[in-house]
Amino acid sequence: MIDYPVIKSFRGEYGWLSNFHPCKIHLLGIEFDCVETAFQASKFKEHSIILDVSRMIPKEAKAFAKKNKGLVRSDWNDVRVKYMRYFLKQKFNKGTLLHAWLLNTYNAYLIEGNVWYDNFWGYDIKNGIGKNMLGQLLMEIRNDD
Repeated sequence: MIDYPVIKSFRGEYGWLSNFHPCKIHLLGIEFDCVETAFQASKFKEHSIILDVSRMIPKEAKAFAKKNKGLVRSDWNDVRVKYMRYFLKQKFNKGTLLHAWLLNTYNAYLIEGNVWYDNFWGYDIKNGIGKNMLGQLLMEIRNDD
């Protein structure tokens, strides 16, 4: 049996794995300051809303998307993983420092452990459940190199 190291949280030493970590992301010619804000903006189809969200800090963007669920694109659940992969590939673009750091996690199992009940993108530490899609995508991107 092979025992792999585990990174259980994208905070502290591994905060750079978080979608809130500053980096330049582009969507429809608009620049965002982190993956989280771009991701929240991609929930909408209207260009003016995407532009408005691009000017928000991540927590504001997340709150805006939650408050405006009625405006979220109808196919969101079908395309959300595609958008997240797209943004993460920008963040961890080959030749960047963040890319090198991701490669330096080697074969560690990456878990977006959280306490806010995110069972899709992360792993809910309180309840011990979750798909950990963010961690899965990061490992996929790391292993593609």
